Order: sequence, then C-alpha cells, then structure tokens
Amino acid sequence: MKNYLFIFVIILLCSFRRKDNTPILDPLKIDVELLKQSIVDVINEGRIRRRKKIISIDLALDSVVNYFASKYEKKPLYKRKRKLKRDFYKISRNYGFFNSWFKSGFSSARSLYSNGRSFFLIKKEGRYCYGTNKQIGDAAIIRKPMPLYTYKSFAKYLLRKMRPSRNMRWIGNTEVTKIGMKIKIDKENFPSTPPRVEVLFVISGNVLPQNLK
Repeated sequence: MKNYLFIFVIILLCSFRRKDNTPILDPLKIDVELLKQSIVDVINEGRIRRRKKIISIDLALDSVVNYFASKYEKKPLYKRKRKLKRDFYKISRNYGFFNSWFKSGFSSARSLYSNGRSFFLIKKEGRYCYGTNKQIGDAAIIRKPMPLYTYKSFAKYLLRKMRPSRNMRWIGNTEVTKIGMKIKIDKENFPSTPPRVEVLFVISGNVLPQNLK
C-alpha cells in the first residue's frame, strides 16, 4: 500500500511540472523579439517563485544598450560590454535614463547544440542533420536531425552562459526592476553554420541596493 501511495505522489508531483509550450526556435529564422521576451519571462519565473517583484523591459535602457551595441557592432561582444560599462552615464541621460546605478553583462550561444559532432544543412528540407555532406548523401545512412531548442529552453541556456556569472545573483536581486537588452544574430558562415546569438544587457532599479559589489 505504501508503494502505491509513493507512486501516486510522484505522478502527482510530475503533473504539476511546468510544460514548455513556447514555440520551437528555428535557427534559419529567429524571432528576435520573441527571444527577448522569453529571456525576460524566464527571469521572472524565478523571481515569482522567490516572491520578488517581476522585472520589465525599460525603453530608455533599451535605447542605451542599442546605442552601444550599434556603435561598436564590429567589436567583440565583451568589448561592447566594456564600452557600455565605461561610458554608460555619458549616454544614458540622452535617452532619459537617470538612475544612479546599473549592472551590465552579456551572453552568447550557438542557436543549435551540436555537442561537438559534425553537422550539415540539408537545404531542401530546411534542417540541420548530424554528419558530413558525404555521409548524409549516403542512402544507406539514416539521417538524424539535430534537436532544436524552444525559445524558453534557449533563453535558459543563454542565462546560464551569462558573463560575468555573478550577474545571476543580480538578476534575482529584489531591487532590480528594469532591464534593457540588445540581441544580435551573428550570421557568419550562415547558413552552413547555424547563427550565433549575442545578448548585451543592462539591469537597474529605482532603489539603491545595500551592496553594489
């Protein structure tokens, strides 16, 4: 009887797990706005679980981040972040942002996870499969498509790869209520290689935290 009760509890708990019903992320056609909102939604899921206020996209912060992302577009992502951190206050007031503190960060990830294996784009089918062009052309070999992210799972992956990593603590900080973000789709060697997604962001709030370290 105890065993049946234990199994029932496990099934009940599993039934309450959140299902990922977000759309599949097509690496050939990434919806930047949907990805941006997915990142914010994932952050807020964690904040709601911890009974903290949700954060929202701030248009002024968005404009500031976009300024640095566009001006230094040809520089590596970490240098764009460095420029943003250094010159933030020189620019932020031009866009109507007057808060006295902020934290900046970045993240970058390939839009398909290859696990180090070779892959090839089958253009007629519009999908990437494991293997080389020669292997995929072999009729005796069964094609194995590369698994796709959902927008939610990819947003989680980007957040896990956030730099500096201490920003994960800041994203959960009670005083953080605003975020500005710029997403760039790097299509170098596209479509042979799936695009790399680069995220540059700033978080802030109206209340000064006790510790800004």
